[in-house]
Amino acid sequence: MNQLKRPTSKIQHYLKTAIVLLLLISLSGCGLFYHQRQLDGFIIESNELLARGYTFDRIEIRRFLDVEEVFSISSEKELALLIMKNFEKDSLRTNYISETDLSLQHVYLYIETLLPDSFYLQAGRVVYSDPLGSESTPTKFVDVVIDQEKYQQSILAAESIIHDLNLDGMSDRDKVKAIHDYIILTTAYDEPLLDLDISEYQNHPSFTPYGVYYLNTAVCSGYARAFMQLTRLVGIPSIMVSSQNMNHAWNLVFVDNEWLFLDATWNDPIPDREGRVLYTYYLQTFEQFEALGHHYFDLASDQTLGIDQVLRFADFAFAMND
Repeated sequence: MNQLKRPTSKIQHYLKTAIVLLLLISLSGCGLFYHQRQLDGFIIESNELLARGYTFDRIEIRRFLDVEEVFSISSEKELALLIMKNFEKDSLRTNYISETDLSLQHVYLYIETLLPDSFYLQAGRVVYSDPLGSESTPTKFVDVVIDQEKYQQSILAAESIIHDLNLDGMSDRDKVKAIHDYIILTTAYDEPLLDLDISEYQNHPSFTPYGVYYLNTAVCSGYARAFMQLTRLVGIPSIMVSSQNMNHAWNLVFVDNEWLFLDATWNDPIPDREGRVLYTYYLQTFEQFEALGHHYFDLASDQTLGIDQVLRFADFAFAMND
């Protein structure tokens, strides 16, 4: 009987020894169970329009067999730009860490100036730690939620429009005019939408380029997002400027080495008149645009961006200060 029990006893002894050794390794901090290291930065190519030449810091967190790459972020502007670059590469989730508390409302507002479609953000928190909890890294993530099918359809339509406009060889100013005029000549303002409860129709096509391209109707954000998408396809920096104060949106576009304001919505007569394009709010400096007295910018707050913040972000996003 004793001889039959010896193998089992040896196996139990070996198992206990192995467990003790693994525990000692874990406590020794050798990194077998938990490890964090700096990675090479995520470098944006110099030929890309958005975030040209920018480097985002990355770290790797290893826990058992799980490996996660997260970005080290210092500001709302940087996080918004990173989310946009990930979005351009078809990644809807961005994992990050930050030593400061970031306002997701401001992150959303910065992204809204750049993303040519309706969307919203979902955010969460994950803590990576070793088995004993002696080391840990709290990380966060942001997901972009968007109607991907309609967004892809808008991209295809935008590329087709740019092809048909045949803008090769034109100056940036002439390209802007051709795109501005095309949107106005093919789009009517969606007046019936004004009688609806807009809060129940956040994903309505008229808020997006899809309404401009496929339905030929839009409201201000649809005009502005379509203009932003089309101009950026031909390499011209542009963003959407929103005013919660006015419940209105228009554009900033970079032409002749300066940011100029343009409001395609208000340059489209109501009721719609075939073949007519206005230029009342067209390629104006801040001083010219403000002097007309019809547009009111939001003041900087917890819920809104001031125009100075928007202008600084536009320079940051398109590397204008390099």
